[in-house]
Amino acid sequence: MNTNKVYIVGAGTGRIENLTVKAKNLIEKADIIFYDRLINDNLLMLTKSDCKKVYVGKNPNGKATSQDTIINQLIDAVQHFPVVLRLKSGDPYIFGRGGEEAKILYDKNIPFEVVPGISSSMGGLTYAGIPITYRDIALDFHVFTGHAKDGEAKHDWKSISQLKGTLVFMMGVKHLKNITESLIKNGKDPQTPVAIIEWASRSHQKLIIGDLKSIYVKALKAQIQPPSLIIVGKVVNFNDSLNYFMRKPLFGFKIAIPQSQSRVLLPLLEDYGAEVIMFSSPIKRIKTINLSERALSSTLYFLDISSVDSFINWMIEEKKDWRQLASLKIVSVGNHTYHRFKEIGIQPNENIENLISLQKKKMNGKEIYLASEETSQQLQYIIKSFNMNNVIITSQEEFNIAENSPAIREVDAVIYSNTKAVRSMLRYEEYVDYKTIPSYCLGNQSKKMLEDLEFKTIYMSEEGTYESLMELLISQVPSEYEED
Repeated sequence: MNTNKVYIVGAGTGRIENLTVKAKNLIEKADIIFYDRLINDNLLMLTKSDCKKVYVGKNPNGKATSQDTIINQLIDAVQHFPVVLRLKSGDPYIFGRGGEEAKILYDKNIPFEVVPGISSSMGGLTYAGIPITYRDIALDFHVFTGHAKDGEAKHDWKSISQLKGTLVFMMGVKHLKNITESLIKNGKDPQTPVAIIEWASRSHQKLIIGDLKSIYVKALKAQIQPPSLIIVGKVVNFNDSLNYFMRKPLFGFKIAIPQSQSRVLLPLLEDYGAEVIMFSSPIKRIKTINLSERALSSTLYFLDISSVDSFINWMIEEKKDWRQLASLKIVSVGNHTYHRFKEIGIQPNENIENLISLQKKKMNGKEIYLASEETSQQLQYIIKSFNMNNVIITSQEEFNIAENSPAIREVDAVIYSNTKAVRSMLRYEEYVDYKTIPSYCLGNQSKKMLEDLEFKTIYMSEEGTYESLMELLISQVPSEYEED
């Protein structure tokens, strides 16, 4: 029985924090994703490593993938992939052509599901401090498209002008002059408040306020571009008092973080209003190792977690019993390595605090060291004279540049949580002059590496905590991002 299915998924307003739980789960398990222009590129970094990603966006000023092409690609993909994802910004059924795609899939007897998302036509207003309804002021709201299949949408302007509630126009910025003139011509008060929100909910959100008579000129002056929302109605007047988002301390600030730290840093930075851009972290692949009898009668130093995991795999493959290794002395380096042994019920004979402490220990040259490729490089970096002949590599790093790599050019700061993050950023040399971007460190090792690489501006938090790092970032925000 073929269980392959197409999921038409709404990605919400653009902030990762607004993604539904089901949408996130599907992105993580998708085998192939067809994604639009307006989605947050960070979503593509939530996928599994072998997920295929296909861009099918429609650029208003450039090339566009036709709707027929998209449908044909979905029909073909579902023949080969169990989980096919059609990822759209906002909600698929609110001017997202999700209904058209679902109907064709139904007609072709192709299994599908539609997962709703937060539409910018409602959620986007929240980020500009505009409630779409308000008792005694706006008892209803109406959402229109400013762009139809063959160009400008044809509306019954006389009927629309008589509506008392909030009017929201999506995809209408190119037709702003006609929208405002049509409303005034058909009886709408020229002084009716109007707001335009460009890139609603994102940290580079732009907001202009006016009325039906003045907003077109203001939009030209502000160089407003798609994607933008046009909001008409008295609720616009609440923007000054309710606009919490654009007052957040890191609003307008773009910060790059390593993907491996996104679980902690992404929600923290978004909560402070920053736009977060993730850069790829290496994927660690455990290697098959081969230990000689001499090694098993020596002292084995385990320098990281992967060395423990690789050793356990070797024990299983070789059908070894821990009781056979009574003469083996185990030394763990670092608390994470020590606790990994404790998790499997093994008590190391000794634990050394870190790699720096390792150089203080007297060695006889017969010790064997198990370490990942990454840790072995750190070891060479910290202890220049270390004899690497006794090091067995237990895992290697694989690195793939992420789809959002061009966005790295626009960042205002980079957070380096460890030396791995520094090495990862070095892979982006063709996209950005990373040495000139302000660097924020969590620890001494990453700071030292940045200094050795001659990075220009380096900051380190007083304490090695994310909270301390946030305080440092906020204190360093350039004046153009601060509230007047």
